[in-house]
Amino acid sequence: MKALRALVVLLIALQVVSCGGSGNGPVRMALVANSHTHLAVPLAEKLGFYQQEGVDVVIESLPSTQKTTEALLAGSAEMATGGYDHLLQLVASGRALRSVVVNTIRDNRSIFASPLRKDIRSLRDLRSRNVGVPGLGSSNHLFVLHALALHGLRSDDASFAGVGVGATLIHALERGVVDAAVASLFDGVLLQRRNPGIAVLVDASTPDGAKALWQSESAPFAVVFAKTEWIEANRDKVARIARADRQALAWLRTHSAEELLAILPAGYQTADKETDLAGLRAIQPLYSPDGRMPRAGAEALLAALARTQDSFRNAKIDVAATYTDEFILEKP
Repeated sequence: MKALRALVVLLIALQVVSCGGSGNGPVRMALVANSHTHLAVPLAEKLGFYQQEGVDVVIESLPSTQKTTEALLAGSAEMATGGYDHLLQLVASGRALRSVVVNTIRDNRSIFASPLRKDIRSLRDLRSRNVGVPGLGSSNHLFVLHALALHGLRSDDASFAGVGVGATLIHALERGVVDAAVASLFDGVLLQRRNPGIAVLVDASTPDGAKALWQSESAPFAVVFAKTEWIEANRDKVARIARADRQALAWLRTHSAEELLAILPAGYQTADKETDLAGLRAIQPLYSPDGRMPRAGAEALLAALARTQDSFRNAKIDVAATYTDEFILEKP
């Protein structure tokens, strides 16, 4: 009998470990570092929204969606931030993942040519060129592959290099380390202020640009996600985190750029206050008003990727299984 009890206790303990952080411990959140599209997460921590919800969140900042996903899949994080397009890519490969909060309801990325490469004026000019992305295999890497395919280029027509985001990306572009690179809306504002006339090859941050790339003006981009199994085993924690993120999103949309800049962590600021304010004003309309998934935009994004990427074309993906709004809508 004692042996049976011991076996039951062991099995329960193993189940807790396999679910990755079940129980009363903190939730480890892998965050894309210094990314304004994922700002709701560090803001929820800074403004005390996680504390108000009674949930302990430990944030680890990593350089790209690829790295946050690796942390999630390896078990060193229970939740992660990243691009919804990258989440779909992982689902297409057989991973059971689900978005629980949508941070931005439109893409915010652009592809810029290096100001030293005056001969690059369109995506077709990137043939045999080196393109910078935050990390190889990241959401932004997929973004470039999709954009190139829409303009008749194959994935091996260009080479790719990981250049990070923010200052390292801008340095790589301005010094000609790469011939072109993907930049967020915030980094793009800085690039254009420092390099008037810099060539913008793709701009998905505008309604027209998003529709041209994704066939929808409201294709979701930045999301908070986790393994489906872990979500089901930790529903109360997920609900508390979702409510805290919803409060942060509301704060982001209802406060001025000046108020936001005053509380931004150092890594989200530059040395130029006016550039920071311009970038924040540009990105604020992209934040989700309620954290919910725009279903039509999600379906359009998946359909667009299926037209250019074999991994999506051959996969059987049920969009409804890749996200849930139940936690973001739940009341305490």
